Amino acid sequence: MYSNVYNDIYPPTLKILKKEGFLENDEIYLWANPENGGKFPFIYCAGLTEASSVDFILAAAPIALNGYREALYVDGHVKRIPEKEFKRQAVAQKWNLTALWSDKKIPKEKARLIEKLVKQLGSDEFALRRNAKKQLISMGFEAFSILQKHVKDPDPEIKISVKEILNAH
Repeated sequence: MYSNVYNDIYPPTLKILKKEGFLENDEIYLWANPENGGKFPFIYCAGLTEASSVDFILAAAPIALNGYREALYVDGHVKRIPEKEFKRQAVAQKWNLTALWSDKKIPKEKARLIEKLVKQLGSDEFALRRNAKKQLISMGFEAFSILQKHVKDPDPEIKISVKEILNAH
């Protein structure tokens, strides 16, 4: 529907679909992890159009399970593909997904914010911990590589919260 209104161009983000009244349910943006029931926002390739190749991936599960990732293609079909194939295709399509594989390319300011929020997970103030956790969850895959470094944090509160965040996604 969006592309019909906007000259065959897909939306710049999935969230704009709700903002502009194309979708009513926020759950449509979430992928449910079959292993633990956690919900992650889908990752999305902006800049595609209805004329894009049917071989292009439009959206995908934010994580791979057992070496495979679910992918939604431009023509609407969904397929489980090997993670290597997903990465190859994402690079070919120029997806901006560096945070999925490395924290080296996360902008320094964003990385500092993520680290600050991780430290707040160990705060004595409940409200600060809750707010930090909420912000980290909302960052989705962008925070994953940095959060992964803290799964064995010496602070038990941080370690537990990081594991909950990663499992919640």
